[in-house]
Amino acid sequence: MQLNRITICVQCIEYCDCFDNFIAVHGSAEETNLPDKSIDFITVAQAFHWFDRSKTKIEFQRILKDSGKVILVWNRREEENELIKENEELCRRVCEDFVGFSGGSCANPESYSDFFKNGLFEYRVFNNIRILSLEAYIGSSLSSSYAPTKSDKNYKEFIDGLNALFDKYSNNSIIELPMKTHCYVGEI
Repeated sequence: MQLNRITICVQCIEYCDCFDNFIAVHGSAEETNLPDKSIDFITVAQAFHWFDRSKTKIEFQRILKDSGKVILVWNRREEENELIKENEELCRRVCEDFVGFSGGSCANPESYSDFFKNGLFEYRVFNNIRILSLEAYIGSSLSSSYAPTKSDKNYKEFIDGLNALFDKYSNNSIIELPMKTHCYVGEI
């Protein structure tokens, strides 16, 4: 799976390379290699659950300017939707590393209060419907860290299950995944 994340990062860097103010640095959330007090805002989308929270907080405090803010963003599936329920059942059945969508991270805003200064942050939720073709739906599903790879015994069952869900829930060759975007903004 690591290779997939590296490939995606390389593609993102190549895409952004044409922007004059874009600079890629080798680092991690826990050790960015950025100068002290050099950043106004840090945005983390869909990845916070991978970080060592205590080390990341120390690093973010080091690189943020005074009054700088951290923005955490997750797109979470609407759990009560029948498509989402069936998609989760498929993942639990055939994806050995599946612990829940978004890495099993909690949707409860209070579970992030320890990361923010004095436990204070703004929390907002926005509707976000993902509209996907079959190719995009399967590609998105395969890009998840828990997805089986082509060499895994459950790969074919996973692809067949995704195709069946798409056939059942698509309309005019698209599928709509109802989601909510959760945003947490605050100082640390």
